Amino acid sequence: MVKKIILYTEVKFIPKGGKHTIMLYPFWGNNDIDKNDPDFCRFDHYCSCANNFISITNNPNESDAFLLPFEFQFAQPYIEIAEEMASKAKEVNKKLLVFYNSDDSSPITIDNTLIFRTSFFKSSRKPNEYSLPGWSSDFKKISSKTINAIQKELLPKISYCGYVDYLKLDLKSRIKKLISKPTSMNELEKGKILRGLAVRQLLKQPKINTEFIIRDGFWAPNISKLIARQEYLTNIDSSPYALVIRGAGNFSYRLYEVLSAGRIPVFLNTDCVLPFEEFIDWKNYCVWVDDINYLPQTLVEFHKNISENDFLSLQIAIRNLYEEWISPSSFFKKIHLYI
Repeated sequence: MVKKIILYTEVKFIPKGGKHTIMLYPFWGNNDIDKNDPDFCRFDHYCSCANNFISITNNPNESDAFLLPFEFQFAQPYIEIAEEMASKAKEVNKKLLVFYNSDDSSPITIDNTLIFRTSFFKSSRKPNEYSLPGWSSDFKKISSKTINAIQKELLPKISYCGYVDYLKLDLKSRIKKLISKPTSMNELEKGKILRGLAVRQLLKQPKINTEFIIRDGFWAPNISKLIARQEYLTNIDSSPYALVIRGAGNFSYRLYEVLSAGRIPVFLNTDCVLPFEEFIDWKNYCVWVDDINYLPQTLVEFHKNISENDFLSLQIAIRNLYEEWISPSSFFKKIHLYI
């Protein structure tokens, strides 16, 4: 039986001009209204079923937890309201749920909270911080055809579509200063450089087949978003493996897109925290890479050692993981595990 959680929150706590958080979309309206956005409708299923496992109340005493009704921001009066609600929650022995979907990894120091955020680091993680997926559309559901498991071939085949620092040596000078002084890199540059290094290493490895589309910038400049998204989806669909590395924040939307497509993430761990890692052994669902210098070797060895049946079963298990734990519906359904 699905556990139904009761959350206390009220519209009056939203600052003027603010919008309510995703968890409240089924109750206060879906804010994703741009039909030209490639991710339009990504929360429709969650909105259709949330009443089965979430209830909203205006009575603090009958709740399981308080919910900050807006996405957290490092700005006034957002911080003040969050502090006020956390204090009120403490008075009735409850916790305040806070959601922060951002590339920013700055510490949130509000007491008596359960914080679900996209970007932070395991080495500096606070006990009350948990990973929030970055949701795009469910790639299996929006694909023009059913995404089925791919048979194992002699060589591993890996996809990547996106922006990197450089491929040709004549562009290397543009980032030479950043590479020589890594402590001065901003977070966006770190992501680009890591992806570039990984792509260059994989392209040079004769024991790996690559299906790469290298963009000139974020979100494929000069191409419509709908076309760019379709090319991106097709690229992921073309290969059983997909390269997954952090972006501007220390997390990757691509990870969750690859999971939804039932493809195997080749995941570079950059001191990441992943969703429900207290309950999920993520190394069972990825080609896990802790050192980027061994990325090609790790992929080749993984592919060599996995059986044909396990190769197919893994792709199915990855899709099931997305459906059961990571999709918006399943994530919010299981959030009671932390309350």
